[in-house]
Amino acid sequence: AASTMRRLIAWSASLALMAASGALGAQIESLPGAEGIWESLPNMYSGYLDLPGTQKHVFYLFVESTAADAPLAMWTNGGPGCSGFIGLMTEQGPFRPEENGTLSLNPSSWHQAANMLFIEQPVGVGFSYSDNSHVVV
Repeated sequence: AASTMRRLIAWSASLALMAASGALGAQIESLPGAEGIWESLPNMYSGYLDLPGTQKHVFYLFVESTAADAPLAMWTNGGPGCSGFIGLMTEQGPFRPEENGTLSLNPSSWHQAANMLFIEQPVGVGFSYSDNSHVVV
């Protein structure tokens, strides 16, 4: 349990350093359903953090803050097995999906005060995966 906790802390620190240093994944250039609001959305980046020696790949989405000198906030939903993207899509993210398939702006998005890092964890949830189908979490 202690080694798992150390790995989790190291992994979280790695993600935070990546976000702080600008070594982010690919910038998101479009989203389905965002045609009417795209120009109002903040810069967003997504990618995978490969966990060394584990065959695990954790997906993340980074939302750049509109505030100067904003801190970094990391979001993962509770679980086990609850996607961090539930918070992105229904709570803190810059947009919300609508029933008709479009996206609407979230006026209460946390990106107005902090750089937001949404994480899909544990491996096996959402877009996070393992090269070995027998290895999850």
